[in-house]
Amino acid sequence: LSETLSGDLINLGYYFAELHVGTPPQSFTVIVDTGSSVTAIPCTGCSRCGRHSNPRFDPSRSETFRHVQCSEAAYCRRCWQRQCGYSVSYQEGSSYSGFLAQDVLHLGGWSVGGAKCTSLHFAFGCSTEETGLFKSQQADGIMGLASSRRPESEPTNPTVLEALVERGVVANVFSLCISGKIGRLTFGMPNESPSAPPRVWTRVEDTNFYSVTVRAVRLGGVALAQTHLPSSSIVDSGTTFMYLHSAAFVPLLKAMRQRRCKGVATVHSPKDEFCVRLPSASPAPLNSCFDNVTIDVLGGSLSMPPSQYFYLSESASDFCLGIFNNYEHTLVIGAINMLHHEITFDRERGRIGIRPQDCTRASEETPRPPNSSSAVGPRATASGPALCDTPASSWDLYSSTSLRAAAKRVARLAEAYAHMAPLLLVCTLVGACLGCALFAALRPLLSRICADGDDNASAAEVQQRLLRRAGSSSSFTLREVEPRPSDVGAAAATKSLSAQPASDDDDSDNSLI
Repeated sequence: LSETLSGDLINLGYYFAELHVGTPPQSFTVIVDTGSSVTAIPCTGCSRCGRHSNPRFDPSRSETFRHVQCSEAAYCRRCWQRQCGYSVSYQEGSSYSGFLAQDVLHLGGWSVGGAKCTSLHFAFGCSTEETGLFKSQQADGIMGLASSRRPESEPTNPTVLEALVERGVVANVFSLCISGKIGRLTFGMPNESPSAPPRVWTRVEDTNFYSVTVRAVRLGGVALAQTHLPSSSIVDSGTTFMYLHSAAFVPLLKAMRQRRCKGVATVHSPKDEFCVRLPSASPAPLNSCFDNVTIDVLGGSLSMPPSQYFYLSESASDFCLGIFNNYEHTLVIGAINMLHHEITFDRERGRIGIRPQDCTRASEETPRPPNSSSAVGPRATASGPALCDTPASSWDLYSSTSLRAAAKRVARLAEAYAHMAPLLLVCTLVGACLGCALFAALRPLLSRICADGDDNASAAEVQQRLLRRAGSSSSFTLREVEPRPSDVGAAAATKSLSAQPASDDDDSDNSLI
């Protein structure tokens, strides 16, 4: 199950995937971040959100949207206005916050062996406020792929990978492969190629983050601060550059500034930064002037040539060092370290695999859809982008839009009934009491009426008694309506009834006319 990645480290500073959320689907771009665990996109009504690639998510346009309630303790760590809220902050000052919601998430692309795609109900963050880089970035939101079980303030709803694993769609593994302006995110173990080099595996020390043990940081063959290794080192695709612990950065920067090469001129740069000017925009002279930077981890190493760890600045021919001082004892292996490598995060076995890979070629060689109508693959919809069909046996999706809409209406009616149930019970009891009281009041009158005749009385006699009783208790009189020519027979019957003598027990002076 794969997603194509787009982006770059110079203009954007990140790589992003495209997600489709809701029914019908709405499209969003999200930064792939192994350093956080929340997937979030901006939603309508957000007055403090920036302008991004796509319109904000509109819950009213989705038939399958619902809020995550505070009672869903498995997800919710903070409650605000009876909704499950969240807030995520980063060390550099950026943040996003809002409420948790659930809707259908559509994932999938094409991989070796055929189409791989799926749709599932997924809890995500509906952002109502953004600050810092999250407000100014081009991408709509973020997709966190770190563990959701971290003991922090972030909500504990499953990540995209964890949700797929819970449903048995993929193994508990994912990989990233980025090069230039393209890349690939693969859920599950990536496909093996006979020509691909073997992976080097290193143990993950902290399951909350992708923390590894660094044995040395080398510039060429020289170890930097070998006696002062970082206290922790994390692999974070959401961090653009490499951030070295101070003990290793200081000697690295000193060695860079002391290097003198033909055609490479040092230019003025801020403190703790290093930039050079080349004859052209080609980074080739860098590789002949400077040495590789290598991170040695348990089991293997991850190396960068100068053309990879230098980046082109705003000037057309100025290149700056993409390694910075972290000003503490920790090390961050960022996206710049991951370029031209396939990094596999095997969460099942607690390890990370590293191997060189031409990610541009791998993305371009992704097979296209087969010419088979029976294949499960992307389908074009009139109201949204191309999506993957979902097997009919999938438990977490309704089989059609009409069924989804009907189920949503039923759910709303059930919720309304649940709120009205106490009132309906009170009304039912009051109605029953009023009915009993009315029956008790009318019972004597009904008994008297029934006692005046016998079971063999004719309909005419019953009607006459009722008319006499009405006449004895009120002052109104009944008058015969002048018949039309066509009603002669009916009039004769009426007169015949009126001519019957009154009973002896009637003392009233009223008479039928």
